[in-house]
Amino acid sequence: MPTPPLIDWEGLRISLDATGVIAQVVDEESGRLLLRDLAVEFPAPWQRGEVEVLAGELEQRWTHPSGPTATTRIVFEEAFTLRVTVLNRTQDAVEVPAPRLRFGADWPLRRLLAGDEASLGVDPGRAQQLLFTQLRGQAGHRDGEILLTPDPLLLPAATEETPGQFTVSWRAAWLEDHRRIAQVLPAWWPTTSLRQGDELVLPMPDAAVTSGDGLELVQLDDATSVSSPKPGRYSVQVHDRLGTTDLEVFWGDDLALVLRMEADRLLERSDPRTCAPWEAWTMARALDVAGSPAQDYLATAAEVSLARLGASHPLEVMAASAFISRENAGSLWPQLVGMLERMPPGVGSLMALVHARLAGMQVGRSPRGLGVPGLGAAGVVAGPEVSAVERALCDVEGQLALPPEEPSEECWRVAGLLGAGLPGDTVGVVRLAQTLMVTSLFPEHWDLLERWPVPLPVVRQQAEHRVLACIEEEGGREALGWLLASI
Repeated sequence: MPTPPLIDWEGLRISLDATGVIAQVVDEESGRLLLRDLAVEFPAPWQRGEVEVLAGELEQRWTHPSGPTATTRIVFEEAFTLRVTVLNRTQDAVEVPAPRLRFGADWPLRRLLAGDEASLGVDPGRAQQLLFTQLRGQAGHRDGEILLTPDPLLLPAATEETPGQFTVSWRAAWLEDHRRIAQVLPAWWPTTSLRQGDELVLPMPDAAVTSGDGLELVQLDDATSVSSPKPGRYSVQVHDRLGTTDLEVFWGDDLALVLRMEADRLLERSDPRTCAPWEAWTMARALDVAGSPAQDYLATAAEVSLARLGASHPLEVMAASAFISRENAGSLWPQLVGMLERMPPGVGSLMALVHARLAGMQVGRSPRGLGVPGLGAAGVVAGPEVSAVERALCDVEGQLALPPEEPSEECWRVAGLLGAGLPGDTVGVVRLAQTLMVTSLFPEHWDLLERWPVPLPVVRQQAEHRVLACIEEEGGREALGWLLASI
């Protein structure tokens, strides 16, 4: 078989391999590897068939034991398109496993996988954004996988004239910035991260709105109002003539209320001698609302942290710093310095260092020369085990010690992890809260409306609602700790 070609398309260098996989998608301007091992996969019992790799396209065939066949075709011509056709030529309706879109990426994609509406946004580290948009299909997600169709996929029986069929079509294009992406969303698309008590209003008089999550739906004259009985993550389905769109909606309580409730929970259920770093820091932030029991909890947690010889966590350092400042405990300053010396460099290290320096000034100790071993002057953390997101968060955290007049491209890219005012997922709730912490340091005069459809304070508020809505989910309480570091 001849060597698979290298394809140049709209500033991208795309390499294919003989198995039907797009091995690499490289941005020629920045040299960044944007995607790797991009392929459409059909799980068992589908069986892989022939692969044909040509100069500007690749085609992959699949067969299913019960009769259906599938063809995946990716074309690089004027447009970068992906098309999946699943056919059933049997006389019976058949259920088959859905095709998956699989790829690797060093930087998170913005993923909107909402059934009838779906897109994947790739941020190359500049204003332009690479957007993959679903033209036909019903994309969703489950267990971390991107499903291109409902799963299982029900194929109708063939008729005399035509086979049963389901078609998926996606198209890639460069868009000028996040504002331009917002313009291609449906006009009715709502804000889906809300404060508890606010209503979600869907101005779609001809659509049916449903939810199986106990939400309250009220039909208005020309819209549907949706409200939540309690905070959390919910699913809302919008059915119109084009198909069904699955909205993921987040309602988060007020931060002060969440803080008080979490303090009460910690006092009732948590041992300060063995608490997590974010639990100690949460209690430090709750002193004014939880009173003397919170002070006793923090005192015990801080004393244990200051006496321990193992590696320390940034939120643990912040909690100990808060205790030393509040109690004016200058005698504990050497132990706090020791905590800093044992703190591995990472996200939040510089913020913890700031808290420690402020504590030192409070108790009359000179913080001059105080630092974090292994943390570069710009906050850069190296090492193969460190993710691109962690390196970028540390780098931007370092830049903001003396912020430039205008945001660097790395600042733009990190801020984009908040969603840039667009729907979809970027990172998990802990990374989202860490991004909130870092972007809280952005100077007020930075105008992100140059590229974004809404200003940074609005985007940050939406991300905060999302974090608070997920407090009961895995990582939710750690995320609360990082969120409290940004206030």
